[in-house]
Amino acid sequence: MSTDYFAEAFDCIAYGSAIVTAKAGCRSSSLHTTWIQRAGEDPPMVSVAVKKGQPIVDVIDSAGLFGINIIGEQMEAAIENISKCRAQGENALAGLWTCDWGGAIRIGDCIAYLSATVYGKYDAGDHWIYVGEVTCYD
Repeated sequence: MSTDYFAEAFDCIAYGSAIVTAKAGCRSSSLHTTWIQRAGEDPPMVSVAVKKGQPIVDVIDSAGLFGINIIGEQMEAAIENISKCRAQGENALAGLWTCDWGGAIRIGDCIAYLSATVYGKYDAGDHWIYVGEVTCYD
């Protein structure tokens, strides 16, 4: 099977868009992702895939929890800013209204927010898959 066909097939999967956040002590990190999914119902669970080597991996591992900010089109500029700032080693959430909520960082203009306690971390090649039990949401 060609890798082009594989990529085309996966491009057909519908994804949501989210900014994943984590905070451990004075360290915080965030990243934009589309690799989020509901992973269980009772208790409510979510999963998120994070590329290995991303700074947020160490923060999630230290904190034992992460936040998922579900975003819409109104936040396209924020996504671009987050990507640019992360590449330059700057605070990716600077200029956005944020607050600590449920142990992670909530972004004010998100459509929905949830925080989750890490239930498991699984090796998936070049990514880690975190499964978390949802502890609060809005």
